[in-house]
Amino acid sequence: MADDSSLLKVITPETFDLLLTEFAFRKHPGPHYGSDDGVQERSRLYRIALILYVFVEQEYLDRRFVPVREAFERRIFGTHENEDARAFVMRVKSAVGDLNTLFEAIQTRSRKELTWSRLWLAEAGVDEHNIELLRQFTMLWVDMYATLTELIKGWAKPAQ
Repeated sequence: MADDSSLLKVITPETFDLLLTEFAFRKHPGPHYGSDDGVQERSRLYRIALILYVFVEQEYLDRRFVPVREAFERRIFGTHENEDARAFVMRVKSAVGDLNTLFEAIQTRSRKELTWSRLWLAEAGVDEHNIELLRQFTMLWVDMYATLTELIKGWAKPAQ
């Protein structure tokens, strides 16, 4: 097995920048809520958290992702020298835990994922109770998770 820093030769700061600009900082893709500023801001935070969530998950499966996750955290959190930076770290980590709640609900088939989506939207200032729209919103996060997981897992495969 390659040393723990081998993935950092493939996953560079430019890779993180691309991941952030093309995934995390884009407009929220949900057509029903796309223009709402609260949804946009919350969605960006949660997409950053989702990237971190997938890195942590891959780290659990492949220790070579430890320095990758650490480098990503340095990139998005900086040195957290001021109160705003520390608050941002706490919001992202809270969002990671919240995403974990969603994915556990789906995995255990507890049927709480629609409640998760309703509460997520409520915290962003949207009062949504339409079950189909909540289901679509939930699936948006599941699809983003699956896409990111496949992308990031692909980085660990040797070049052919």
